[in-house]
Amino acid sequence: MRQTYGALNVASSAGTGNGRLSRLLADVMAVQAGYVPLDYSSWERNKEAYFAAISQGLNCNYEPMEYWVRQALWT
Repeated sequence: MRQTYGALNVASSAGTGNGRLSRLLADVMAVQAGYVPLDYSSWERNKEAYFAAISQGLNCNYEPMEYWVRQALWT
């Protein structure tokens, strides 16, 4: 999930809704895995760190995004 989410968010530098699509896809993946849809409130409260985590995905470092996905799953 962390890789897919990060890849979708950096796919377009124009900011044409990739974030909304990524969140929808993350919710679908979570529900398919037996979880409830993610709670993105921690992402909203910590936008700079969240955006930095997405940027780290460009370098194939998915650990920061994994942290944010876990936060959204367990909130």
